[in-house]
Amino acid sequence: MIDKKHDLESYWNNTAEHIKRYRIKELLTKGIVGTLNPWFTYKKSRILKVLDRIEVKDKRVLEVGCGTGFNCRYLMKKGAKIIGVDISSKMIELAREAATYEGLNIPFYKIDGSHLSFQDGSFDLVFTVTVLQHILDEKMLDELLKSISRVTKKEGEAIIFEDVSVRAQKNSTYISRTRDDYITLFKSNDFKLASYYCISSPFYRLCVLPSRLANRIFRNEIKDEIREETFFTSLYLRLVVFACKRIDKMWQDEVGIGYFRFIRI
Repeated sequence: MIDKKHDLESYWNNTAEHIKRYRIKELLTKGIVGTLNPWFTYKKSRILKVLDRIEVKDKRVLEVGCGTGFNCRYLMKKGAKIIGVDISSKMIELAREAATYEGLNIPFYKIDGSHLSFQDGSFDLVFTVTVLQHILDEKMLDELLKSISRVTKKEGEAIIFEDVSVRAQKNSTYISRTRDDYITLFKSNDFKLASYYCISSPFYRLCVLPSRLANRIFRNEIKDEIREETFFTSLYLRLVVFACKRIDKMWQDEVGIGYFRFIRI
């Protein structure tokens, strides 16, 4: 179960090792985050469209769970005064390497988001991208949101991108919460919802089953549940993304990949 700090750190350290071993060239040249899975590439493009509409020039911005730092690099180029933190020391190493490769001086720190070591009200904007859905331990999640609230300025913003379902669904590494779950969690930590909509429909969940099936059928040397896609699953996923792009143009429901914008009150 990924519900404790140690397990989360180990999980993301293993992911970072995978990137370093198999995807370091793509990371440095294209910003690929650990996998060439067509769905993740498409999802990233959808998230970037939202980030493009956010005014960040000269604002102090913090990304919690920055991973390899792609979002930080992207927003610094838009003029943000950005800092990235992550629970994984190996992810921070990759983030620093990628920033140096692009000639960017971004402060990256190995920090558990539940205990952010910044002064109260330090940031105009704090954001996370598909981070909270990997925190199964409710106490840890509550501590994280309290920490985010503390370092966000009054009238500042918190933005999250998370998988949203009709009802909560949980497995050993991941939980898909409801829209109201996230609204309630942030409301209890002095935030009010400013806007919400889905950037992608739940149709993308068809990507999950073939990947898991292929991982059972085709053995490879990568450990800790991090797998390369086979030719067949890659082809299938491309078809799913093709369908996603068309469905997403018409999607108006409240479930899928949700974008939440909260105001600190």
